[in-house]
Amino acid sequence: MKKRMYLKVAIMGFTAVALFAASGVVQAAEGKEGKEVKVEKQAHEKAAYPLDVCPISGEKLGSMGESTVRFYEGREVRFCCDGCIEDFEKNLDASLKKLDQMVIAVQKDSYPLDVCLVSGGKLTQMGEPIRYVHDNQLVQFCCKPCVVEFEKNPGEYLEKLQTAYAKQKSGEKGAKEEHREGEEREVEGHHDGEGHDSH
Repeated sequence: MKKRMYLKVAIMGFTAVALFAASGVVQAAEGKEGKEVKVEKQAHEKAAYPLDVCPISGEKLGSMGESTVRFYEGREVRFCCDGCIEDFEKNLDASLKKLDQMVIAVQKDSYPLDVCLVSGGKLTQMGEPIRYVHDNQLVQFCCKPCVVEFEKNPGEYLEKLQTAYAKQKSGEKGAKEEHREGEEREVEGHHDGEGHDSH
């Protein structure tokens, strides 16, 4: 009887230890994921909405009263009125691509870096840079593999980009050169055989 009781207590003890260890692993994984989400959220909050016109009508936002805001997979889109939402959603993929082009047109001339945010190499080292829009923010790359690498942890790179914008806004000289000196590394062999298209 006592042996059975001891065996039962021992099994319960081992089970408790196993559950505690598993819980620690899960919490660690969730903590890492939560940290990455937090970084991206902070970078997103620092970036103001880039457009001042409705993507459908072209009317100035606020010209018909308070703008209507919708989110598509977490991406903010502002409209001049409720009526434009239906037109936007009729072909959502095409509408979002149009929105991308509007964002690129607005942000490309003031883009603060002349190097790739991922590789650190010159944006034009393989021809025209890839212009990619992530959450209403233009990010420029030297090649397609860098876009893939960026998407693994966009928050980290967006934080760097916002820092570059802040330096540019404050009038600090050498923001592009400083980033290039700090981030540039050997990229030979990284881009072999890769072409690139505009987003």
